[in-house]
Amino acid sequence: MKIRALTISILLAFSAAVLTAAESGSPQIVVNPLTDRVIPQVVDGASWSTGFALVNLEISKTIYWTLEFFSDKGAVDAFNIAGSGAGAKFQGFLDPNNSTFFETAGTGDVLNQGWALIRTYDRAFTDPAATLTNDRIGAIATLRQRIASRPDFEAAVSLSPINETRFILPFSNQNGFSTGLAVLNPDPNNRAAVEVLIYPRTGTFIRQDSFLLEPGSKLVFSLPDRYNESRGLAGSIHVRTTNGAALSALGLRFNPGGAFTSTPPLSVAP
Repeated sequence: MKIRALTISILLAFSAAVLTAAESGSPQIVVNPLTDRVIPQVVDGASWSTGFALVNLEISKTIYWTLEFFSDKGAVDAFNIAGSGAGAKFQGFLDPNNSTFFETAGTGDVLNQGWALIRTYDRAFTDPAATLTNDRIGAIATLRQRIASRPDFEAAVSLSPINETRFILPFSNQNGFSTGLAVLNPDPNNRAAVEVLIYPRTGTFIRQDSFLLEPGSKLVFSLPDRYNESRGLAGSIHVRTTNGAALSALGLRFNPGGAFTSTPPLSVAP
């Protein structure tokens, strides 16, 4: 499956009552795993859409949240939310036990791909006295591709922390299947030095690679396209940073018919 097939979307119903566009600014530092969480892949247009489900996991307090969009190169980016219009930053609140659902419009002819940052505050972030919190907020993304005369294909993605420095992703590129990977450096201030090791299931090392991820940037690729040695094989890809930078990642497994499912990376202690 080509790289373009790795774009991710979510389908969920729009809830206008708690979602409003907010003025966007420069990317903020993403360094605290207690307050900063990401959805590492967001897309809209060219048959794809991205939806979001947010849930207040606190028992007795209201959560104020923001959702910010960035491009694959780490720049502030606008996405079109159905019923709310285009924006780079949205805000809302969730009372105890409440949830909200919204989605990108998915109507554009050109694919817009990036990632999203979710933060919580003690009050609306537009209040000058607002401060970041580590309130428990749940988020699920449902990946969707819609093509005429074919069933919709979907897969779910959970909210990701930003404290991973090493992870392993099982893969299978056998019998027409292929595995893709999106690797994000969520920190817009620090470069990530990434090392990749690929092992077939026999455990014999077959490929090493390294690359740099600029601040806030993401690399999305198909394993058999980027690493020819993995074609026709099953095994695991080991990814780590060599300079202590944190990563967020998402794997996708595609079958020959085009359907796909998410494959979350396996966390490995540093």
